Amino acid sequence: MRLPILIAVLAALSLGSYWVLTGPAASAVTRDSANEPPAVTEEQREPKVVTAPGVDPVAGRRQPVPGRAPRRNVELAFTAASYAVSGTDEQSILRDMVANGPTADDGRNFFGVTETGFDLLYRSTESNGTCALTDVTVMLEVTITLPEWIPSGPVTPELESDWRQFRQALSDHEDTHREIAEETAVNLHRRLSDLRRPTCDEVTIEAQRRLAETEVEIELAQTQYDADTGHGLTEGAVWPLP
Repeated sequence: MRLPILIAVLAALSLGSYWVLTGPAASAVTRDSANEPPAVTEEQREPKVVTAPGVDPVAGRRQPVPGRAPRRNVELAFTAASYAVSGTDEQSILRDMVANGPTADDGRNFFGVTETGFDLLYRSTESNGTCALTDVTVMLEVTITLPEWIPSGPVTPELESDWRQFRQALSDHEDTHREIAEETAVNLHRRLSDLRRPTCDEVTIEAQRRLAETEVEIELAQTQYDADTGHGLTEGAVWPLP
């Protein structure tokens, strides 16, 4: 997993009064696999997503995540995406996940992927010879892609039970990646809420610096979590089940 450390670009939203500090590089990709030893470092890419019938990834955007209280000053845009799996035994299910699931640039296959990105919305206010950030909102986008199994034929109850256990473990693992991103967004807001400098240009430069620090922080936190869990292997996100 790699989070590029690039300074984001400033762009005006309306008449210079509100600004958004954003950039496509301000994002992280976390992938998880039980098929082979997962890569810790990898390039960001556009995920391959095949949406299962009845699943609408867009419907989840900007909706509260079940079981999670809303975060003050953090706006979460959540997308639940999926890819199709139709096998009727352990090996055909595995083949489908390898064929249809997320694939890294080095060819490694992963069962699930969590992607995150940050934007900052704030007002720059000059007063008494200083400039301060006010009305700061951290906008966090999270996309979690997981397999959706729709068997193409009859399956055993044991296989259904194994799949439910695996799918829940993988979902829980990816959801922890989301929680890490949310905590990072809260910390980013805290770092920016008291930002004050002699000029607004200096405020912008410092906001960029603190955003870059946050990018490093989330990369380290997500990488450590994957290292501790073997990308979910120790949490049961392995297929076929042992």
